[in-house]
Amino acid sequence: MNPAQTAPVPLLEVWRGGRLESVHWGSIAVCDLKGKLIYARGNPQTATYLRSSAKPFQAIASVQLGTADHFQFTEAEVAMMCASHGGQVEHTSTVQAMAKKCGATLDLLQCGPHPPYHEPTAEAMIRKSEAPARVHNNCSGKHMGMIATCLKQGWPVEKYRDPNHPLQQAIHTTMAAYADHAGDIPYAVDGCGVPTFYLTLAAAATAYARLASSKAHPAEYEAAGPRVAKAVRTHPLLIGHDGQFGTILLEKLGQHIVAKSGAEGMFCVGLIDKGLGLAVKITDGGQRAVGPVVVKLLEQFLHEVSVAEVAKTVIKPILNTRQEPVGEIKVVNL
Repeated sequence: MNPAQTAPVPLLEVWRGGRLESVHWGSIAVCDLKGKLIYARGNPQTATYLRSSAKPFQAIASVQLGTADHFQFTEAEVAMMCASHGGQVEHTSTVQAMAKKCGATLDLLQCGPHPPYHEPTAEAMIRKSEAPARVHNNCSGKHMGMIATCLKQGWPVEKYRDPNHPLQQAIHTTMAAYADHAGDIPYAVDGCGVPTFYLTLAAAATAYARLASSKAHPAEYEAAGPRVAKAVRTHPLLIGHDGQFGTILLEKLGQHIVAKSGAEGMFCVGLIDKGLGLAVKITDGGQRAVGPVVVKLLEQFLHEVSVAEVAKTVIKPILNTRQEPVGEIKVVNL
């Protein structure tokens, strides 16, 4: 293993006219199933909020409690519980189907409305003078899964976001088991209003190594864990949206990885049955750097498959408004 630094390092450079214009700094951790650090750049002990990278583990808690079986959720609907979706019809209709199955209404969603991340869908809504609703929130699938779990368990629905709610306590237990974290995990309120976890990159990488393994899930989640991981891998469009990096990555490499993005430059990947998990954090939160860095990192650990097709979608010349190449991006220090 290369020596780890104690601070972030430059990971992506932006060049224009042969001169360096911008730099994105960050840290990387690659860990095995036991939490051993295999590879690092910057500070792998950097603690950060997982944001939406925590969604598979939030979903595992619900599946383990029997929610998906009780309401006969399809694999696609389990995937929606992990999604940071773009508000396309495929997304909103799936959340509506989940609500119908569990006898809920969309009014129970406690995530605020925002315009769809999928720009063509957002533009179509503007043309129709249609205001965004809660179901368009990228986390509405996660919230509906939480509502369904409360209904199945007989827990109060109106407080499902409360950190002290039994659902959130079950999720905390799940996250701690996968991350091999003793004691309480610090948390904060995510953009959609539910708790999100504050963990080191090494802990996040360990969690994803276990998520991607067929045999290393914590004992209590031996059935639920692989089920959720498979749903993420096999429904890339539902996990993100058309043209989104995470969706493209899963479309091309879903046989080999399970992956989930998080806000503020967070991205995690588990390598299927290779016993490795990867966690990347771009310090300035810039999404521009995430795709190129993740692709270059995967080139080092997915030797049996080419990532070139994915690389072409994120490592491209910088164009001006005349579509002329005027610069380039370079992944460095990997």
